[in-house]
Amino acid sequence: MFEVDFIVVVKNQLAFTEKCIESVLRHIPEPYHLIVIDNGSTDGTPAYLEKIKNRIPRSSRLTVYRSEENLGYARGLNQGLQFSNAPYVFFCNNDIEFFPGSVSEMIQIANKSSNIGLVNPNSNEFGLKGYDKSFLDDQKGKIVERCHTSGFCVLVKQEVIQKIGGIDPEFGPAYFEDMDFAERARQAGFLCVVARGAYIHHYGTKTFLATEKQALWDKNRKLFIKRWGGTKWFGYLGNGVFDPKKTRESLLSLARRNTAIIYIFIPKFARSNFENLHDSFRIVEVPSGFGSLVVLGKVLTNFSNKPISRLYFSNPHQVENWKKLSWLHRAETLTLD
Repeated sequence: MFEVDFIVVVKNQLAFTEKCIESVLRHIPEPYHLIVIDNGSTDGTPAYLEKIKNRIPRSSRLTVYRSEENLGYARGLNQGLQFSNAPYVFFCNNDIEFFPGSVSEMIQIANKSSNIGLVNPNSNEFGLKGYDKSFLDDQKGKIVERCHTSGFCVLVKQEVIQKIGGIDPEFGPAYFEDMDFAERARQAGFLCVVARGAYIHHYGTKTFLATEKQALWDKNRKLFIKRWGGTKWFGYLGNGVFDPKKTRESLLSLARRNTAIIYIFIPKFARSNFENLHDSFRIVEVPSGFGSLVVLGKVLTNFSNKPISRLYFSNPHQVENWKKLSWLHRAETLTLD
């Protein structure tokens, strides 16, 4: 059994597939099992996959499964899982490029806690413009939690797959299958995180025409929301006396239980306690004595498009005061546990 399995789903787009696989050959420590699902490519992809068989290190293995029909990304991953049994399984788009140290760092992050089940790398997907070794070295061992991992490249522990199964083919051929898988993992008690010290670039190919993509996006978004509900918006006001450490843990717990954007209204001195913890946190610095006005302004500004449905406070007296204003803000007011 190999320690790492890579499942790469391809359909034509040879230039991207070649860049992806060549980066595996250059940068991934042996041994590994590279599993390529070819969804009926009609360009030079089959010939390239045949050619690289002799370049796979002896301690590693290449498995190519060719389907004469286009299984789509969701079913393609499930086909790849039929060949996979490693402790760490990478779900990969073919339009990604691995960089030095990315896989080993993601594995180390996965091993930081038994609760971590899915790991994304840092990427241009998350705002990092490119591979920056000095920055990445400084970020090694650090994570940011997410509600859901992004599907372009994600490490999945085998125990997650054994517990929740594979990708739901109802989300085929693509879109929202990654969020559904991550939500099922989260419901099973696993965390989704980004390994800040690992970098993998996502080029973002155009597999579908714009009209096809929009239709698939709309269909699967509707299915996801029906199954799990949509994104919510919460707010927390931390003016006055509050314990930043206790509040941080309470807000992380809240983020882990909900798919929600959480606006955190706090004084400037407390900002560092909440940065780079969870992707859903939106920190808003508030001047002393003006917190309530800032929160109310945000609630009213967001009212039509992204309504803040819950407001949390550390001080029970603030909860009671804001309840009296419920006719104005229309949010549920709660004490943060």
